[in-house]
Amino acid sequence: MNKKHIFIIGVAVFLMLFMLLKIVFDDNGVLDLYEVRKKINVIEATNEKLRLENKKLATIIERLKNDQKYVEDVARKELGMVGKDEIIFKFKNEVKKTKKAGKK
Repeated sequence: MNKKHIFIIGVAVFLMLFMLLKIVFDDNGVLDLYEVRKKINVIEATNEKLRLENKKLATIIERLKNDQKYVEDVARKELGMVGKDEIIFKFKNEVKKTKKAGKK
């Protein structure tokens, strides 16, 4: 092999190494692809959580529209409402707990 062949092989090796480094480290290279895939996995997991939460909320909405007993239960628990002919008893210990909770 003469110097011309060695030079051509050297240039070819250099170009292949340059291209390999460009593919791995350049913008939109393999490293960026890896980062984008990680972000996609996180977004897909978040989407799945939100999909499940939406499904639960849709079920609650449907029950609020069509289930009178459920509406009454929610009104009692969340709004402190009382049904017709019901009597509420408050005991001293519960009142003190309520006052303490209100001071926090």
